[in-house]
Amino acid sequence: MRTIGRVIILLGLALLIQACATAQLHVAQEAPEKPPTFERIAVLPFANGVGSELPATASENVAGAIMATLQKDQRNPFRDVTSTQSHQPGELVVQGKILKYNPGSKAARFILIGLGAGSLELEVTLMDGMTGETLEQFSTSGAIMAGGVAGASMGIEDMVNSVAKRVVERLVRYGSRS
Repeated sequence: MRTIGRVIILLGLALLIQACATAQLHVAQEAPEKPPTFERIAVLPFANGVGSELPATASENVAGAIMATLQKDQRNPFRDVTSTQSHQPGELVVQGKILKYNPGSKAARFILIGLGAGSLELEVTLMDGMTGETLEQFSTSGAIMAGGVAGASMGIEDMVNSVAKRVVERLVRYGSRS
């Protein structure tokens, strides 16, 4: 009987500390079948389509998280990763807009998984930096569904990192060193 009690307590503790930040992707304009390749990528700050509810630094943080994820990725196929557009040949430009933001409730997430979920939704456009031609357009969203201590400690930065990974998955096909 004591063993069953210990197992129940351990399962309860596991539920309190588990964490989860997820991301989804919805493609509006599919990438070309044979996409052009680029040596340089410019990730511009994202526009704020949410308003005053969005933390002031979120637009730059989204772009920064995409750049940081690219630079950490062993498969980074770009020679240069920057935040400024040069309008030169061989440059892929990433720009976008933050469409939705809901911080959720840290207190509710602490109580139970799924309660107080937070969410972030972006629209992303990939363009040829020289011609301005849109190559691909998609939206991606990130959510915090965690519970317990981990869920209560998660915030917008976790949602931003989760959507940045999804964006980078789409970017690598355009790199010249892939």
